[in-house]
Amino acid sequence: MKEIETEHFRIIFTEDSRNMAQEIYENAENSYAFLVSFFGEDPDLFLPVYINEEEKVFNAYFTQFPYNRIVVFNAPIDPSLDNGRSPIALTFLHELTHAFTYSFKGKLGDFLVSVFGDWANFPSSLHMLSFLSEGIAVYMESRGGEGRLNDPFFYSDLAAAKGEDISYLDASGGRDIKPGANMWYSYGGPFIKWVRDRYGEKDLSSFYLKLSKNLFSFPQNGYSSVFGSTLWNDWNAFMDEYTSAFSGIEVGKEYSDSRVYRDLVVHSGTVYGLSPSREAVVRFNGGEEEKVFSFYSASSDLVISEKGEFLLPCSYGEKSYLVLIDENGKEINRFEGFSGGAFLLSHILALKTEDMLSYLVLMDREGNEKDRVELGYNVVVHEAVTFGDSVYFLLSQGGRERIAHVSPSLTVTLIESEEDIVFSSLSAFSEGLSFSWKRKGEDTLYPKYGEYLISEERMELYSLSVEGGINYPVRLGDTLWSVQDHFDYASLSAVSLEELGEKEEVKVERRVFVPLEAPDSTTLMALSTPYSFSSTMKKGVIMPIFENTGLFLGSSSLGLTWFTMDASESMDMLFSLGLEDLDSFLFGASTRLNSLTLSLLGRVDSGVFSSEADLAFSYTLPLFHMGQSLDFNDTLGLIWNGKMSLHNYFEVLYSDKRHSEMGRYHLRGWSLLFSLTDQYPFLECDIHIPHIFPSEYGKALDWSLPSTFYVSTDISKLGFGFLSHLLTLEVQNSFRFLSLYLSHLDLYGRADYSIEYRGGFRESYTLGLTAFLSPQIGVLGRSVMEMGGEMHYNPDSGIKFSLVARTAL
Repeated sequence: MKEIETEHFRIIFTEDSRNMAQEIYENAENSYAFLVSFFGEDPDLFLPVYINEEEKVFNAYFTQFPYNRIVVFNAPIDPSLDNGRSPIALTFLHELTHAFTYSFKGKLGDFLVSVFGDWANFPSSLHMLSFLSEGIAVYMESRGGEGRLNDPFFYSDLAAAKGEDISYLDASGGRDIKPGANMWYSYGGPFIKWVRDRYGEKDLSSFYLKLSKNLFSFPQNGYSSVFGSTLWNDWNAFMDEYTSAFSGIEVGKEYSDSRVYRDLVVHSGTVYGLSPSREAVVRFNGGEEEKVFSFYSASSDLVISEKGEFLLPCSYGEKSYLVLIDENGKEINRFEGFSGGAFLLSHILALKTEDMLSYLVLMDREGNEKDRVELGYNVVVHEAVTFGDSVYFLLSQGGRERIAHVSPSLTVTLIESEEDIVFSSLSAFSEGLSFSWKRKGEDTLYPKYGEYLISEERMELYSLSVEGGINYPVRLGDTLWSVQDHFDYASLSAVSLEELGEKEEVKVERRVFVPLEAPDSTTLMALSTPYSFSSTMKKGVIMPIFENTGLFLGSSSLGLTWFTMDASESMDMLFSLGLEDLDSFLFGASTRLNSLTLSLLGRVDSGVFSSEADLAFSYTLPLFHMGQSLDFNDTLGLIWNGKMSLHNYFEVLYSDKRHSEMGRYHLRGWSLLFSLTDQYPFLECDIHIPHIFPSEYGKALDWSLPSTFYVSTDISKLGFGFLSHLLTLEVQNSFRFLSLYLSHLDLYGRADYSIEYRGGFRESYTLGLTAFLSPQIGVLGRSVMEMGGEMHYNPDSGIKFSLVARTAL
């Protein structure tokens, strides 16, 4: 490991990440001064910056646990983050903004941090709603004229929300449907820019200082005291302004059953697409979507050869690779380490990035490399397509995006047009290339359609879009197929080119591509002393957690948690103690490393002074994860309760995750469990059937039948029972004057039956109605409160009522 230090940073990296370390080193202090100038206050930071080489997709994060630090992933840059001359510098500025907003401290924060560490700056952690935290970071990365707020495609999610009643609580994570956590960025960033335009930067910076320092300055009252208006009213004004910018044509939706499509291509007069909801390559034929074959995890682009072969870039965990598939869906070969590619004559032209250097690698279908060309440092390449004997792709470098052409000899030329045109997708048709486009700063938020006519060396830009935008366009004759991106689903539509209005001709120029050289590494002041993590691994964090706290029916616990140095590591430790059922004392400890768990649990019953201890060893083996998952879990335990006994418990769990983008309630599949304890085995089956109502009501109504069936080998008792959630009503609104989000109401029923030796037949019934509330203030934004009541009926004791109140973080 190597280190370099500046006044406020210590950058830790390996030799393979030298170029990234160099760029961070050159920009870090300028970014720090930039933020001090904006906020008008210096939080006096000295931050470690770790460059992580394990992740395979470029990103970064700031964390306070157990101390302030920034982690940056040295990996290929995602096109969505390539919004300026240096995505690395902009991403670093984004994370440094988080470090500032979570580090400003009042007197209470100073005291807490001095005693417990950086994580304990309670006011900022409590008050910083997700959309406010990410909003100011997106705004700061864009303040210099680059960044996501200056990319018109960044506003797609916001544009797609037209007609939706979205509150700022929804944008803070209260809503878990598409676009999910993207809302923090795509709503928060534009809202903060809207606030700046209305009130100015001085008040904006004062607002964030108030949130960070003042224990009682919650976002709602802090906003009112600084801006003189309510957060609720300003949010609604912002939404009205930003979601009414569409001006174009409306089209019928051909395929809109909550499906999402990632890419479209045309081959032999047929439109093909990637369908994540089905995890399949599909074709569209006569108004029907037909599955061709299942694709691999996280596929994003689809390429088809003249012979009908498919080429898909895929990622799974930390791996990225290209898969070559024949026309029948059978895998021919897999090429590890490539992030994209296309067919070039009889070969494959694959895209590869190593330490921020991008390459084009020409190889045969067996994976033997024939030639390669270097594209240079900090270059983003995506959307590769084959046209004739050439390959075209989108190339981003230095804040500009161009169409690039690769000849059979691997000569790379750039096709340049007006600088204010931004491309988002690329496909081929008989005369050239189809693409989605916008102009920077243009009023409309939806992408339009354009073409590059290759033989004539010119572009044609159509003037009208459709509601939902023209995404992944493919041309079939004079008909244009494209994906319309709506707020919680996508649809596929076909329109004639005549409907897209007038077209503007744009002149283009070709020039030979010259790679951008990497920064001069000789100026990097790297230290030869290796950096050891052993000392920081011993630094733990003690913080309270509250889990499954219940009044009347539940149990309570107060815990201490140990966090490791790096949030990406999987090892953690939990120790908890508390009361259970109001008359017993519970204590325990657990440690986990990957799928291996060792736990110790003790219990003392204060009523009869009995005790029980449970020492358990557990291991989980994932058998496969390809949309569906099958896991095997086995636990070996030792129980002491006056005598020693050994038990073994194993379960086989199956779940189907292919519908996870369709809403809160998706298909969970079934579980078959078997446990052999001291006395009896039992079987349990959990069935969840979502969307039994018509699809247009699917988000609001849900019916399921989780049931439990057990058979006891103890002849004194035989029985079974089931629990049914009769009706679930999801509520996508919040209480206006409270920081609470009412997520759903649940009506459920339970029945239990048993036959006991000399006890006869016993039965009981329960009917309950509960409401689930989510507080939307800072770190509590992921917690859930359940409140409601239950009615119990037993023929022996009659009807009883009880109050249900539970909370969990």
